[in-house]
Amino acid sequence: EAVALGLASSSGQNLAALQTAGLLTVDPPSTTTTVPDDGKGSKDALGYLHMNCGVSCHNDNPNALCVGSHLYMRLSATDDFASDGGPSAVASTPTYLTAVGVVPSVYSAQFPVASGYHRITSGDVALSEIPQVDGVRGQAYQMPPIATHQVDEAGVGFVTTWITNTP
Repeated sequence: EAVALGLASSSGQNLAALQTAGLLTVDPPSTTTTVPDDGKGSKDALGYLHMNCGVSCHNDNPNALCVGSHLYMRLSATDDFASDGGPSAVASTPTYLTAVGVVPSVYSAQFPVASGYHRITSGDVALSEIPQVDGVRGQAYQMPPIATHQVDEAGVGFVTTWITNTP
C-alpha cells in the first residue's frame, strides 16, 4: 500500500526499495509520502482511518464494500493535498470532506443516532459516529464489521484526540 510504504518511518521493503529493485509495474511520482498534520492529532487519526477503514472499504472504488456510504477515508499517494501540509491539507482529505459535519447515512438504521450526530462532530466525541462504531464489538454496527474481536484502543484514541482538538 503506497501511502504506508512511502512514509519516512517505513523500512525494509518500502516504496523506494521496491522501485530500486524494479518490482513496481509503474514507478510512482515520488517514493515518499506524508499524512497531513495540523498539530491537533490529525496525522495519527488520518493514518489509522486510512489503513483500517479506507484501504479496504471506505473509498471511492466502485467495487469497494462501502462505496455507497460516501464516506471515504483512503488517502492516495498521488493526492495533491495543500502544500503547507497543515490545517488546509487536513481539510482537503477525503476523510475530512466526507466525515466532518456530515450526518451518518448507511448505518444510521442500526446505530442509535441521536439528534446532532455527525460522522465526526468537531470537538465532540460523544456526538461523533466514527469513534463510537470503532469502539464497540459484538454489535451489528461495529466497525470494522468482520474479523475483529477487540477494539483497537490506540487507534480509537487517535481519532478521539483529533476530534477533541476540533478537526
